[in-house]
Amino acid sequence: MQETQRAFMEVEKQLSTAREVMDLFVLEDTQLQMFALETRAKLEAIQDEVRGEMKDAMLEVDQMRQEALANATAWKKTLLELREATQKNEQILQNIREKKKREEEKEIQLQKLKAERALELLQELEKQRTLKEELERRAEEEMKRLEEIEKQRELEKQQIVKQRELEKLYEQEKQRQLEQLQAQEKELLLEREKIKEFKNQELEQLGNELEKEARGTDLTKNNDGLEVVAQPSDAKEGISIVKRVLDC
Repeated sequence: MQETQRAFMEVEKQLSTAREVMDLFVLEDTQLQMFALETRAKLEAIQDEVRGEMKDAMLEVDQMRQEALANATAWKKTLLELREATQKNEQILQNIREKKKREEEKEIQLQKLKAERALELLQELEKQRTLKEELERRAEEEMKRLEEIEKQRELEKQQIVKQRELEKLYEQEKQRQLEQLQAQEKELLLEREKIKEFKNQELEQLGNELEKEARGTDLTKNNDGLEVVAQPSDAKEGISIVKRVLDC
């Protein structure tokens, strides 16, 4: 994107340069027109001067002719002067024609140079226009590519959001199951405690009964009427078992 902007700036800079060149051409054209007007004015002044000189020369010729009628010698002299004046006038006219021709050639050359410069400028402007169109096309393609990337990023964001929502739901379900398992485990522990307490009560009751039974059979009399210690019976073994169970 920065390269495209730099290219646009370069094109704008070149267009500005082209405008400055065009302004110079316009200024030069104005100067050429002023020069042409000045040249025409000078040429008209020269023509007026020539006309005046020719008029004076014609008057002089007429005067010489009149004098020639009076004097043949003077006429010959006048004829010579007339020829010289005619040659002079012809030379002046030739100089004027040559000067005018040079001015026309110079103006044609300037017009040709102006046309060549205008053609070069048009060619440069055409190149700039083509370059600008190419840059605009590339910029449009770049914008489309960026839009596609933005769409892809948006889809990825949506997928990430959905994934996070699924993960959140999974964690919630996992937490719910964990809490459920903990509740079940707690209930199981309570049930085990109840069973254990119930068994302890039963075993304690059984132990008490066995102990009472054992006490009733500990002392016995022999055939002579003397009390003797009886041998361990099943009741004592039962008491021992009950105590071991209670200890556990």
